[in-house]
Amino acid sequence: MVRVGVRSLNLLELQDLHLSYGKIKALKGVSIVVRRGELVTIIGANGAGKTSILRSIMGLEKVEKGQILWEGMPLNGMAAHLRAQLGIRMVPEGARVFPDLTVEENLRVGAFPLTDRREIETRMKEVFELFPVLEERRSQLAGTMSGGERQMLSLGRALMAKPKLLMIDEASLGLMPILVEKIYDSINELKRKGITILLVEQNARQALKVADRGYVLETGSIVLEGSAKELAGNPMVKEAYLGG
Repeated sequence: MVRVGVRSLNLLELQDLHLSYGKIKALKGVSIVVRRGELVTIIGANGAGKTSILRSIMGLEKVEKGQILWEGMPLNGMAAHLRAQLGIRMVPEGARVFPDLTVEENLRVGAFPLTDRREIETRMKEVFELFPVLEERRSQLAGTMSGGERQMLSLGRALMAKPKLLMIDEASLGLMPILVEKIYDSINELKRKGITILLVEQNARQALKVADRGYVLETGSIVLEGSAKELAGNPMVKEAYLGG
């Protein structure tokens, strides 16, 4: 288990990141830091550029300017599958799973290319401890599950890789409030286990409850940063994201 402060080196650092889609400037000089063992959140409205940050880190988008540093090493130009091998995993928005595969098959996909059967079973057991419903549904086709169950499966599949950094995109999107609470209880448990998490969310209230630190993104620019407590108490954040 890795705790904040064990090493001084940042796990992830974005320096002056710029990204465009045609003439649209999606990211305008974004700089953030994620330290080992932290849960860092990026909050902002739909279209602010939150997903673009995660896709840039994962290597799914080519940045125009700026540096992405992983444990001090530049990632710019590195293919996405090589970044995944470094221990970076992304849980995309919309609880995306393989609908024609069972729960267990989806989880095994997450462990690829691991071949040690005992280790795979150990990791699956850990996922089932976090999400008991997945064990109950292990033979069920993922496409027949509820939205909340698919979100749990999507998280579980990423955890099968034992990521050094777990990036979660809009964990609460489209879920009923009771399911949002369950998902965030699970995210909080992952934090307690020492997993480093970068969470992007429109649901600022939930995100700031579990985060250590956060950034506020507006139209591709970081406009505020601080501890979760500081951001939750900030008048601008309260008015724009917490309903006053």
